[in-house]
Amino acid sequence: MSKAWKVVLDEEVLSVLLAARFAERKKLLAALESLKKNPYQQGDFVEHDEVDRPLDVKVFGVFLLTYWRDNLVKELRVVEIERVRMDR
Repeated sequence: MSKAWKVVLDEEVLSVLLAARFAERKKLLAALESLKKNPYQQGDFVEHDEVDRPLDVKVFGVFLLTYWRDNLVKELRVVEIERVRMDR
């Protein structure tokens, strides 16, 4: 039985999502849906967490989404959403 991928958000990520303005929240939800539909898409760069697990970082407009894949249970774990500062 093939289980569909799920997106799992850390508590802090959920807070960022809920605090975002409507238009930004809509874009973030679309980004999360895009990752869910294609969980193996490559991030724009890779970071590592405290246990040296590779974390993909994907740029979606003015946001960076940091996540890792739990292939065993088909969960995409989003550990950070960060707004990119646009200096002019």
